[in-house]
Amino acid sequence: MKVGHNFKRLLLSRLAVPALIMIALPSVALAEISVNVEITGISSKLETNVRQYLSIEQQKNHPLITEGRLKRLQNKAHEEIALALQPFGFYRPTIESSLIKSGSKAWQASYQIDSGTAIPVARFDLIVSAELTNDPAFAKILNNRPFKAGEAFNRL
Repeated sequence: MKVGHNFKRLLLSRLAVPALIMIALPSVALAEISVNVEITGISSKLETNVRQYLSIEQQKNHPLITEGRLKRLQNKAHEEIALALQPFGFYRPTIESSLIKSGSKAWQASYQIDSGTAIPVARFDLIVSAELTNDPAFAKILNNRPFKAGEAFNRL
């Protein structure tokens, strides 16, 4: 008797999951939202990095994205854009953004970015241990320092 009861339970649990998926699929299809992300004001090199950092760009084609999720991603965009510009030496960008519903299920996320001036390196001091001063590979690095006074602080 107990074996039969467990079998029915197992059968119901195996059938319940696919049935729930079948019921939910039509509502998912109805909830699809399209998002266009527009970025202006910066070079293509900076734009590529900004798009890689932007959560809204990464998730815009997700089949389960909702208006609420889209708005939360928009709220994170300023911080993500600022972080994306930092490796290139831009630490004080001005960002204007908007998220506009442009149709029943279509949205336009726009970002006008002024990266500002790259922060220059004022001074670069490097202290090296005695053991490393005699290392030929390290000497080569020292002769080709990535940071020079007056140049933009570019971490790439």
